[in-house]
Amino acid sequence: MSFETAASDAAAPAAVELAAESTAVYLARRMCADRGFAPGTFPEAQALLPAADLVLTKANGVGVEIVCILDRDADPARQLGVDRDALIAIGEACAPHAGKVGSTKMPVAIHVWEVGRGADLDRVRALAARRLGSRVMVHAWALDTASGSVTTTAALKGRFMGRPYLERALREPRRTGDAWERPEPALPPERRPIVTGGLIAVLVACFVLEQVFAVRPAGELLAPDLWTLHALGGLFRPAIDDGEWYRLLTAAFLHGDLVHLLLNGIALAMAGVVLEGLFGRAWLLALFFLGALGGAALSYLLNDANVISVGASGAIMGLLAAALVSTFRLPDEGQRVDMQMALARILIPSLIPLAMHRGEGGSIDYAAHVGGALVGGVVGVLLLRTWRLTDPVPRFRAAAALVALAGTGAAIAGAVLIARDYHGYVESSVVASYQDVLMPDESIPDGDHDDLIQRAETLVAQFPRDPRAQLFNAVRLERKGDLAGAERALRTGLAERDLLATMFSSGALETGLRASLAELLLHQDRRPEAVEAAAPSCNSGPGGTVPEALQSLNVCP
Repeated sequence: MSFETAASDAAAPAAVELAAESTAVYLARRMCADRGFAPGTFPEAQALLPAADLVLTKANGVGVEIVCILDRDADPARQLGVDRDALIAIGEACAPHAGKVGSTKMPVAIHVWEVGRGADLDRVRALAARRLGSRVMVHAWALDTASGSVTTTAALKGRFMGRPYLERALREPRRTGDAWERPEPALPPERRPIVTGGLIAVLVACFVLEQVFAVRPAGELLAPDLWTLHALGGLFRPAIDDGEWYRLLTAAFLHGDLVHLLLNGIALAMAGVVLEGLFGRAWLLALFFLGALGGAALSYLLNDANVISVGASGAIMGLLAAALVSTFRLPDEGQRVDMQMALARILIPSLIPLAMHRGEGGSIDYAAHVGGALVGGVVGVLLLRTWRLTDPVPRFRAAAALVALAGTGAAIAGAVLIARDYHGYVESSVVASYQDVLMPDESIPDGDHDDLIQRAETLVAQFPRDPRAQLFNAVRLERKGDLAGAERALRTGLAERDLLATMFSSGALETGLRASLAELLLHQDRRPEAVEAAAPSCNSGPGGTVPEALQSLNVCP
């Protein structure tokens, strides 16, 4: 049977006539139909044609593979007519036909097959040559037609160089008739990356909200502090254990600083454009949410309880893994390898952003990266294995749309719950921030007037922002006759309005400060100022009445 000539931009291998349909010929036909080989070889390798029963070549613009087949069923004594040195020299001569991946020149691979009953790898092993950094690799193969087994000198027992495919070809019933017809893969329609752009826009918008609703001022590169990340939905195990499930999703929309957002945005753009074009918009959005959940779940399980984790890295790793798997759908091997290399290069910078914050520093949340990648890879493989060649997009698009809709709804619900609880977290932050400026309970004088006077100066030096320390100090200064100093102390205590409202929300301390200030001003015949000082607390008693501390001063209407 006559086969077509193999195509190559550099040179076209010469055609060769195949003999009758032995197992060797059948396998050659399958290699041409399934794996892109063609009979013949380059002019530089013409010496191989008489040296073997069959010669196949694949040149796809990236790598070059030449298969020399010895049909031992037709001739049990058949041996290759050239030695290893000649094979290496032929491979070197064919090296210009191999392409590049990036700046790396791809090698020429020559495979020597012994095909037939009782094929023995030892008979062809001496032809193998594999040197690190060499432009030529020679692999020996034995394809035993009796047992259906394949052995080889190729790395990892040839698992990634076609051994499983060859074993299936030996053991499966032979193809006949229409079974040789393979439809061309249906290519997806061209799509604008609308969903990818939308996701990036949402991430940017959420980062803006991190600045607008920051609990405390942002740090360098607009980095929100831990209280802000906690209040806005960062992944925090104790909060999730308390029922805040939405953090498993909302954490993916927060970022640790401007660089974190930028690098994740670039990775999302590159992975999203590939997936949106090949898988479609529904699957892109579904994979984003599934990757986010996978990353969050592993982060929740493996990270310490005191870790607050944020970032879309888990979701993006899921997209990257699925995109890498999906490239095997591309019929053009050169385009496929180029895209795979481009996606692989994103994996390194995708690990750079600070995806986890612990204490004052940050580190990469590897659990989130691995969890997202595992989910994306598994889903990508399942889709690819169920994807018919005649379908331009994967199956189960309705299920993908449901997942995308559920993820979107859950994220929106989480945003609503965050808005509901936001002020509570802000108050918690304020309380925590004031713990260091307030006197501990054991430092407060026990009520003895002399003890208060003796300790007031020390307390106000240690805790100048504590209104109680200022009140004690005002009493001390008044006893010394320093009325101006006492007034300053009382007004300093009243100036801590946020602290008084948060830590002393009953209003009793503020009323005491104002009553003391009003009394001090009255003693100096400054009644209008005393009335003004007392006014904010005049109606703070039960039912809006004048507090007892102010009643005797007669400064309230």
